Amino acid sequence: MNRVSAKSTIIAGAGVTLALAISLGWFEVRTERRTNAALAEVAARRAALEAAIRRDEARIAADQRERRAMPAAPGTVPPAPVPRPSGTAVVAALLEANPALFALGVRAYRANLGPHFAPLYRSLGLPPAQIAAFENLMTDHEEALLDLKATAAAQGLDDSDPAVLAVRQQEDDQLRAAQVALLGAAGYQQLLQLGRVQPVEDIVSGVATTVALTSTPLSSTQAAELTEFLANASSSYRRGDPADPATIDWDVALPQAQGILSAPQYGALKAESLKSAAGSVQAGLAPPPSAAP
Repeated sequence: MNRVSAKSTIIAGAGVTLALAISLGWFEVRTERRTNAALAEVAARRAALEAAIRRDEARIAADQRERRAMPAAPGTVPPAPVPRPSGTAVVAALLEANPALFALGVRAYRANLGPHFAPLYRSLGLPPAQIAAFENLMTDHEEALLDLKATAAAQGLDDSDPAVLAVRQQEDDQLRAAQVALLGAAGYQQLLQLGRVQPVEDIVSGVATTVALTSTPLSSTQAAELTEFLANASSSYRRGDPADPATIDWDVALPQAQGILSAPQYGALKAESLKSAAGSVQAGLAPPPSAAP
């Protein structure tokens, strides 16, 4: 092959490579756009679903008020009030009637698994195949629970019905066995530990969101330490139960956190502590935290 032919071949090969790279880049952009669009659709449908629930509950309440206001005819016994369906029952009925909405709910649940369990994946060093298997287990379990709720609602049963509880227990037992088989005993214990500290993660997320655009965003190391401080300051966590924000002793947690946080980060945590304590005081669960520097 002469030099001109070789040069032409090289240029042609480079052109194919460039075209392939452009195609792959376009595919990735298109996939990302479709994913974002799907998630946006889930959010929109969820808002519409919540609005429909509120309308149904308001209509039912209005019907009950109207029936109670109507005088009973002489010699007749007024009918028993119609029980108002719970929000869960309404959601289950709507999911049963709308398979597309059901599928979107499952997809939204699956999309949230990665960010939520990322600390567990890193701690256990799980390979992608094992992560996918774990998320398949969790998604299948969630789908089974949604099916159970829809079936129970269709049959007029609530979540406390013995038959519903028995099926729920069976589903939970199957998930637990599959998790132990996949993660091992030690990995499963780490999964349980993640579940115990999960209730205080919303506080840490609130701090991270507040300082995200400042010069001192919350690092992953700080987030892990702060989660540990808050959990250990919860009396329910120390008893061996999941951490409960309502039981956090802020007079203990705040001084500990101050040692690892910048001034803006600590201010954000103080704001979160006041919100958490305000909710606890309103519920009569805990006194407000004392003023800390």
